[in-house]
Amino acid sequence: MITAINNNLDKLDQLAQLPAALAQAQAGPLLEALVNEPAFLKRWISPLMDRVAPADEPSIAYSFISPEGGCSLQVFVWAPGSRTPIHDHTSWGAYYCVVGSVLEERYDRLDDGTQLNRARLRASWRRAWRRADGASTVAPYAGGIHRVSNPWRGP
Repeated sequence: MITAINNNLDKLDQLAQLPAALAQAQAGPLLEALVNEPAFLKRWISPLMDRVAPADEPSIAYSFISPEGGCSLQVFVWAPGSRTPIHDHTSWGAYYCVVGSVLEERYDRLDDGTQLNRARLRASWRRAWRRADGASTVAPYAGGIHRVSNPWRGP
């Protein structure tokens, strides 16, 4: 059981060695294999389900760094009401919703990027992601400006 988890985590370093476009294409199937591994769900996801309470921001429950340090895997808890600010990343990324759903909103940058920490944006699309939908990937910088939230507040 744990061996299958470790094998999938070891594959993170292999992704880090690939060109970004190829690595992004392979990230989804890797995450799918991991979230369909019963030992991963039992050890890392199930214990979180009893601790979820409404929050303004998501929390990182676990963080795994690949053996060579080229990639990381983070397990977030998107509690009801939590959301990130609109942001981008310095590298590509992928995420997979394991339980429930999250809302992803993407944005296009309309300005030239010359003002530090400021951007003129336009909403380009939004989608609710569930486990059956697979992985979402984001490109670095302007190619991946987004916000992720769990807008559900409960009864």
